[in-house]
Amino acid sequence: MKYQSAANTFSPFLMGILILLGMSCQRKQREEILVFEDIQKNVPVVADCDSVHCGEIKIMYPRLFSDSPLQTKINAKIEKTIAGLLLEDSHNTTIGLDEAIDTFRKSYDSLNQRFPDDIAPYEATVDVALLETLPNRLNFVIDSYVYTSGAHGYEKVTYLMIDPKTGEEVSFYDLLKNEENFILTVEEYFRQKFDIPSSASINSTGYMFKDETFALPEQCIILSKDIILTYNPYEIAPYSEDPIELHIPVDTVAHLLRD
Repeated sequence: MKYQSAANTFSPFLMGILILLGMSCQRKQREEILVFEDIQKNVPVVADCDSVHCGEIKIMYPRLFSDSPLQTKINAKIEKTIAGLLLEDSHNTTIGLDEAIDTFRKSYDSLNQRFPDDIAPYEATVDVALLETLPNRLNFVIDSYVYTSGAHGYEKVTYLMIDPKTGEEVSFYDLLKNEENFILTVEEYFRQKFDIPSSASINSTGYMFKDETFALPEQCIILSKDIILTYNPYEIAPYSEDPIELHIPVDTVAHLLRD
């Protein structure tokens, strides 16, 4: 009598069901549920300070619960972005948040030892908010204020887009299908909002675009319904001016964006 192996007794139908179940489980594993908790850090700049002017670092940001590789990567990206703002180095990609806080405090301590009667304590406030969650992007806005001596600190808006499937930062320019035409379209919106005739220089009303050529701001973000473009102080206007913000409905420029 011949015996068949168990593998040979599976019908094609049953094998198909098992394959589909396996694919479903893999898909569920890939699509992690992202749950954020609010984190707040309040750290004095001057240790053991008895004065009312000790300086303070205040940081508020959303952090994912899980320590999975994906969620750890997303958390690290958010925290390193905050670190870059604290150190006034937006290109920082290596220093973590705790190290940046320590560096910020040591920087003040070093300067204060040289000029003990002249330097006010450093201060920093960073507030990160999740604007919306899309299938292919987590959209964040970061309001920050950093004071490191001088007449005043620097206040700015920063946008951050992260791919929820990979944890990688999403570049605004990677979402544009036609960068040149997009810039031309934004310039039309800018001129219309700020009453600058199409025949006049873009700087004719007092703005300070380099070489009198319109350019996008450093901070841009694509939301589900709007594109927000924010010129921070010194980009095209003096510090005394508030950030200059432009909203463009996504529908009106959808043909210039990637899917």
